[in-house]
Amino acid sequence: MLQVELFNGGQAAKAVGVVDSGSAITAFKPEHASLLGIEDVTNGDLQQISTQAGGLDCYVFDLEMQVEFAENTIRFPCRVGFFVGNVPRNILGRNVLFQHFQIGFNDIAQEIYLRPEDEN
Repeated sequence: MLQVELFNGGQAAKAVGVVDSGSAITAFKPEHASLLGIEDVTNGDLQQISTQAGGLDCYVFDLEMQVEFAENTIRFPCRVGFFVGNVPRNILGRNVLFQHFQIGFNDIAQEIYLRPEDEN
């Protein structure tokens, strides 16, 4: 799990998501869209997601995301989606985090290691 902050113009919303290396897209519950001033998520670009439970519709928007870890804060533009219905969790997929960070997992300790992609 990782906490991020989403920005849409002057509006912001914090969210906790599951870092999912198996997911191609980053998507959030619809209540986060509402906090960002997005009244109708279906105004975004439709993206269909396949899950073990079946297909889900997700609507994608151009936003900004901020990630804080250790003593670093990184904010960057991104394309994230919002689900229409009730979903159990927010998903942080490869299309956003994996483009900006080198990511390591320590499953036993339940830890995630992030290193900015531009850091050597």
